[in-house]
Amino acid sequence: MRAVRVMFSAMALLVVAGAVAAGPADAESQGGVYFRNGPVDCVIADNGAVGCAFHPPTRLSWWPIEFAMLPVPFPVDDVVIDTPWLPPHPGGAAAARTRPGGNPDIAAVADSRRMLPGLLSHPRCQGAKPERMCYEFTISHAGSSCQLSTSSLACYAMGRRFMGSAGNIIGH
Repeated sequence: MRAVRVMFSAMALLVVAGAVAAGPADAESQGGVYFRNGPVDCVIADNGAVGCAFHPPTRLSWWPIEFAMLPVPFPVDDVVIDTPWLPPHPGGAAAARTRPGGNPDIAAVADSRRMLPGLLSHPRCQGAKPERMCYEFTISHAGSSCQLSTSSLACYAMGRRFMGSAGNIIGH
């Protein structure tokens, strides 16, 4: 009987150790690229997973086929793409998308930026130093990418994407 208890204790320890070692936040704790854009904190993990936390929570809908939206029946505070066979989904760990002290602004870590065509004639976008609102920023890491502007967000990972603006996120 003692041998059985020892065996089950060892198995339980292995299960717990495996869950800790392979949890979804593990890749984020090892590294990745963290960034924020206004009330949205995001990370592209070293394994290509993407997650964004929304402050305040937002609505999420899935678009599995053309003209068919499936809304999630509750507001979500974070959305992740961490598995190729799942659509973007609530991750349940919004705090994992933010580093202690906050994420750096997207403008500081972006791979590229481009001026938004619709704003070229806006007075705040002309001159030697156009304002931040005039740009769309792109960041790529580990085969995944996100594009963010003042009013929109789009992230691509593992053959999936989520995008949105004005409190609505749509996952494909």
